[in-house]
Amino acid sequence: MLNLALMYFANGKESKNEEKFKEAARWFRTLLMEDPAMAEPFFYLGQMHESGYGVTRDLKSAFQYYRKGAKLDHVDSLVKCGDFLYSGRGLPSFNSRKTGSIAARKDAAEAFKCYRKASEMGNSRGMNNCGLMLETGFEG
Repeated sequence: MLNLALMYFANGKESKNEEKFKEAARWFRTLLMEDPAMAEPFFYLGQMHESGYGVTRDLKSAFQYYRKGAKLDHVDSLVKCGDFLYSGRGLPSFNSRKTGSIAARKDAAEAFKCYRKASEMGNSRGMNNCGLMLETGFEG
């Protein structure tokens, strides 16, 4: 079933066909109902929610899916989770008393943990992001 879901996802990207994406999302959700310990569907549902492929674009949902995949040691989910944590995208916001503006919470320390774990698994994006964080002054 995973291959079927991936086929619909790839076909949706290639043809920009929303119906293919919707079918992919349905299959990914079915997979998770059958096996909630399968990491790949979490990653792809995260991508779909991040980009609005066949579902409503929702960064909070995207982050939640990436985080679930990361907890299952899915390397691409770890990197995406790190990206969201570092940038604050999809994370709860807070009202800054100093400026009066709404700002996203960022968590560089947690982002670094995600990147480091991905690095240890041999992921080049994780390695690059760890290096960039250290180069710019993060003391991991």
